[in-house]
Amino acid sequence: LKGDVLDKQIHYWKNKLEGIESLAFPTDYPRPAQIDYSGGDLSFSLDKELSQQLKDLSNEKGCTLYSTLLTGFYILLHKYTGQEEILIGTPIANRHFSQLEDMIGFFVNSLPIAQVIKGVDNTSDLITQVHQGLVEAQSHQDIPFEKIVEELDVKQDSSRHPIFQIMFGLQNFGESKSDYFKNANIESNYHIAKYDLSLFLSEHDDHILGSFNYATSLFNQETIERIIIHYQEILKQLVTGQNKIIQSYQILTAEEYQTIVYDWNATDKAYPKDKTIYQLFQEQ
Repeated sequence: LKGDVLDKQIHYWKNKLEGIESLAFPTDYPRPAQIDYSGGDLSFSLDKELSQQLKDLSNEKGCTLYSTLLTGFYILLHKYTGQEEILIGTPIANRHFSQLEDMIGFFVNSLPIAQVIKGVDNTSDLITQVHQGLVEAQSHQDIPFEKIVEELDVKQDSSRHPIFQIMFGLQNFGESKSDYFKNANIESNYHIAKYDLSLFLSEHDDHILGSFNYATSLFNQETIERIIIHYQEILKQLVTGQNKIIQSYQILTAEEYQTIVYDWNATDKAYPKDKTIYQLFQEQ
């Protein structure tokens, strides 16, 4: 990486990322001054029908399943933060040259990807924008993430990962690997979290599996369980209509809506109607 090739990639990332604020995702606990990397993991599965609907939508839009699932994640983050500029990270294999495909070695790089989301955007347009943004980012994947941090002159902060704190990724293991992972049932006592929150999805046979990795210093398990439910609610709405505008997306389930709007507001009390406020106050 040197000369015009390097300059072109540096210019792209500077133009794309300069001035963008970090994602202000709400946490359960105050952010510690130093990252402790303690983490937890929660897995979930999208049912067969929803998984197929997401694949059909991707085919219809002429984009990857990655782009469709990422669009849903962007909408979720937009709903949680209220921010229009959403900045997250994604791992990239960094093997787009044919000479590297069969070479043994670790080439994985991290790409910061940013997306502008407005309430008036509709599902169809947003999926297209997300897909185009991914293609652009992947065409500038050669520059190491550390070089991007250096060029942007990011202020060092020991409390968080530089540039982005939330990660998203999709893997496709294929059917033959699916049974292996299903039967392995490996449990680990070593739980870490490099980022505040990471969502990794994978295709397994006829359904999509997902796993949230989270920093236990910032989130409790109940919150992650709700985030998983809300993400699935977003995906269900994503496949129902391409003209649906982002503003109309709901993250609450029917049960949560009932609890918040009605149950928590059921504050009626019986009171004696033959006494005035003054008399009731005096008695109290």
